Amino acid sequence: MIQTTTSTDKKREAVKSSQSANNDDKMPVMRDVGTWTPSRKQQSSLTHLKSKFAAKSSVMDIGIATNHASMEEDVLPWQQFGVPTEQQQLSTAPKDYNAMLQELNVTHAVMVASKFKPVDFVQVEQLVQASCFELTIVRFQIRVQTDTQRAVATAFKLDPSSITDLMQDICQSSQQTAMLVDEFYFTSQSAHRTETKYLEHLAGTLAAAMQQQYSSPQEDIHRVLAKILVKLESTANYFDDSVERQQVPTLGFTSSSSSSSSSASSVSSSSAFTLANSIDTSPSTVYMTNEGTPTSTLHQKIDDIIEKLSRQLKQKQELLRVMEIQSNTHEELARQRARSASLVLELERSRSKRQLIAKKQEKDMIVLRDQLMQETMRRQSLQDRVTSLEHALKSKEAEISKLKTQPSLAKEDENHTSCQLQIKQLCLELQRKKEAVVEEKENKEKENLSLQRKLDVIEQRNMQLQQTIKEQHEREMTWTCQKKSILEQCQHAIHTEFIDCEAAVASTIAHLTERQQQQAGRSMASVPEESHLQQQLARLQQEFDQAKQTFTTRESAFILQSASTEAELERILKEYDRLTRNIVDFNNERKKFEDEIQVLHQDKQLLEKRICDDKVSTIKESSLRKEFRSLMASVKDKHTKAILQELEKQRQLEQELRDIKSDIEMKRWEKVDVAVQTHYFDIK
Repeated sequence: MIQTTTSTDKKREAVKSSQSANNDDKMPVMRDVGTWTPSRKQQSSLTHLKSKFAAKSSVMDIGIATNHASMEEDVLPWQQFGVPTEQQQLSTAPKDYNAMLQELNVTHAVMVASKFKPVDFVQVEQLVQASCFELTIVRFQIRVQTDTQRAVATAFKLDPSSITDLMQDICQSSQQTAMLVDEFYFTSQSAHRTETKYLEHLAGTLAAAMQQQYSSPQEDIHRVLAKILVKLESTANYFDDSVERQQVPTLGFTSSSSSSSSSASSVSSSSAFTLANSIDTSPSTVYMTNEGTPTSTLHQKIDDIIEKLSRQLKQKQELLRVMEIQSNTHEELARQRARSASLVLELERSRSKRQLIAKKQEKDMIVLRDQLMQETMRRQSLQDRVTSLEHALKSKEAEISKLKTQPSLAKEDENHTSCQLQIKQLCLELQRKKEAVVEEKENKEKENLSLQRKLDVIEQRNMQLQQTIKEQHEREMTWTCQKKSILEQCQHAIHTEFIDCEAAVASTIAHLTERQQQQAGRSMASVPEESHLQQQLARLQQEFDQAKQTFTTRESAFILQSASTEAELERILKEYDRLTRNIVDFNNERKKFEDEIQVLHQDKQLLEKRICDDKVSTIKESSLRKEFRSLMASVKDKHTKAILQELEKQRQLEQELRDIKSDIEMKRWEKVDVAVQTHYFDIK
């Protein structure tokens, strides 16, 4: 007990020292609430006080039921300062300001209260700290007393001889607990009173402050309305000036200033609002001095200015729309100009191209004219030759006619007639040959068509066979996969059963051998047990033989099944090989037919060339036509050679693709057969 009292004294001294330290920065008296604004530190202390006052109710209800009941029955004195809930609700600003003033007067009358004795925040903080400190001390002392009572009870149970001393100690401790409970009660009562005083004081100070603030609500309202009117007039004047300034540049607006006008309009609008907000309220003194002007006139002026501002805003929006339309039109004009410029450039390019083409054509025409001149010169020379030859022939005919009169020239005439007949026969043979060549050509064309049809039929059949092979291959693959999975499952089950049987037999044999070894050391009187064990061993051997036989039968069945599946797979593979061989044969036949077609094309070209040569030989001016035909034939040969090379490349690529596909199919059908041999060990 002496130690507890000393500790409590030390704690009280510490509290006093802290109170003296806190007295240096005292807060102002509550009388100056109307003009005083708390600092951050003071606001934190206020929040701390509120939290402590909120926690007081839970601390005071520890063991004082009577005090709690009395607190609930008491009527709080500051309830008279409470504002009704109907008046606390916020509402929108009404248009009738007289009703607002009436509501303000009602709230002012409700909040008026009597004067209270002022109390410092420092004193309140000290009282709260003292109450908390006393409560902690009481709690600590109660816990000490309860612990001592428990210790006494245990000691009494252990040593019943010292009853009198213990009874005295118990009485003293009970008295001390009663004192502590009384002290706790009185401290809670004092804290409750201080709280009520503080709240009454707070209500009174708030009422006084509100009374001071709302001393002249009509004047405040008048002043606020005057300020609003001044600001609205300034904004209206600024808008008028800005509109007058913007009307001049909008008339001479061009495409180059389209983007800058939009930014300037936005900047002007924003600056208008900023200037309206930053205008000095010094002209409000004019409205303050004219106290005789009623609020209705102010309301009317405000409404007029608001209407004026709305009109100005509408005008500005219309101007902005016009400016946007002008900017859009200017942008479209710029686009059209760019398009026209691009079209002009394209026209100039096309003109330059046409000029170049015309120059090339002129050069070609000049070259062709030179060639024509050369050809005409050659033709003239040829005609001169022909005329000279005709004159020579005429002279020779005249000589021949002269010689015919002589008898020695009769034989020559006969020879000449025979030569003419031979020439006619040769002409007939040539015509027959030509007809035969034409017939051969037609026959070859027919053969080519028939071969092409056969090739188409063979290709269609080949495609059908490939499709059927693929479908059959997929079916066989699925079937083989299913069979393999079933075989693997069966083999796994048989293997597990066989392992289990071997393990069971081995365990039984080991157990029996151990039993036999144990019983061998014993007496020979255990003959019936040995016979029983031998019977068991024989029975187990018989069961093992039966299991072995069933396993062998199952394995043989599975082996037969696997053999049948392998035979079926081999049959499928043979069928596939046969089909692939047929495909190869078809491809070879196709190659042969293509080679034959190529040879026939070459023969056809040769025959056409011969026919053309024959035609050229029969026509006049054969030299020129031969040269032209030779040129055309050379060009045609070049083209045909290029086409044949491309066809050869195409055939090679197709052959490579076929080889790759066949290699892939062969790789897919590659397999590895692994034989599995099972071994059986006879158990004896």
